[in-house]
Amino acid sequence: MKKTKYDNQFHQDCRFFKGYKPCDIHKKTQIECPECPHYSPWDKKFLIIKQGELGDVLRTTPLVRAIKEKHPNAYIVWLVEEKAKECVLRNSFIDEVVVYHPSVLQRFMIEKYDTVICLDKDIASITVATLTKAKRKLGFGMDENGKVKPFNKEAEYKWAIGISDNMNKENKLTYQKQIFEITGYTPSKDEYIFSLPEVSKVFKEEFIGKHNLQQTQLIIGFNTGVGAKFLPRKWPSNYFIELGKQIDMACSSLGVSYKILLLGGSFEEDRNNYIFDRYSKAGYNKMIHTGTTNSLEEFFGLIDTCHIIVTGDTMGMHVGIALKKKLVVLMGPITTASIDTYNFGPMITSKEHACLGCFRDICDMPYQCMDAIPPSVVLEETKKHINSTLLII
Repeated sequence: MKKTKYDNQFHQDCRFFKGYKPCDIHKKTQIECPECPHYSPWDKKFLIIKQGELGDVLRTTPLVRAIKEKHPNAYIVWLVEEKAKECVLRNSFIDEVVVYHPSVLQRFMIEKYDTVICLDKDIASITVATLTKAKRKLGFGMDENGKVKPFNKEAEYKWAIGISDNMNKENKLTYQKQIFEITGYTPSKDEYIFSLPEVSKVFKEEFIGKHNLQQTQLIIGFNTGVGAKFLPRKWPSNYFIELGKQIDMACSSLGVSYKILLLGGSFEEDRNNYIFDRYSKAGYNKMIHTGTTNSLEEFFGLIDTCHIIVTGDTMGMHVGIALKKKLVVLMGPITTASIDTYNFGPMITSKEHACLGCFRDICDMPYQCMDAIPPSVVLEETKKHINSTLLII
């Protein structure tokens, strides 16, 4: 593109340069570009495409630390869906968050990058990855038949296990190790990078005040949700009710003041109403039904209120990991090998089913793997967390 007579007036290679309006620093200080002490030039430009499942977005965040450790002056753009943007906003390693809309394709067809990393396989993501101009592409793109193709040799394994459930069942690598192998970047610390939104902090404090929760009170979350994609991951509702009763006995014997937060989204409305109703009618009063219409930011606040969370392999689990909560994770049709709970808690599976890790979205077995995880086993793991938590609250 032809240069203008004003080019030398602006640091166009600065990570704060917007190109169409004053940068935030200029707005605050009125300092002009040539004299600005905050000038921060970038030398390599990365586009990361990880849009979809909120949990997967969160567990991809260690990658940006790895990139910045190897390329401190890199400029990193992250393309994400609207619903998942809160998972990457406020991440100090990311220079720009772009929310996906079909029109963004026009931008990426013009803009040039040093590296494009696409870790999603949906049509929108692989289209952007394929059409964006870059010296190097890692992960997944689209072939001439409109199908997913691996850009590089290191992405072939993840591509293959995504096609074959049998291969996926035999996988021994966590998701994080898979993406580190694909990209060639491994961080010094592979923990999630996440900052709680201010609105979540405010909601948490208001919730604590509304329900008169005490600072020394133990808060246990029952995250019942599994969404609509993998219904076989659902732990029976009656098991949550029984676990609530058993926790009451355990905490009463220890003299522990506690509350249970019943967590879930819109898919869990009937399920959570049933759990709360049956639990309450059995004469117990320690459970708070938090509702099923909370915003994502409010859900973050509820998770942050808990000390311990009993959950399946869901977005709630990943938020718990990001917020460093103690977890008891109930696993069935998804393999444990791909999940890293970062020592925040055990993953409990059936000891009776050889078909674990089947990845089926529908199960026709009369006695399913989640049915074979008794509340008594979950209680024992929860009690271990209770004992360790009492030392710090």
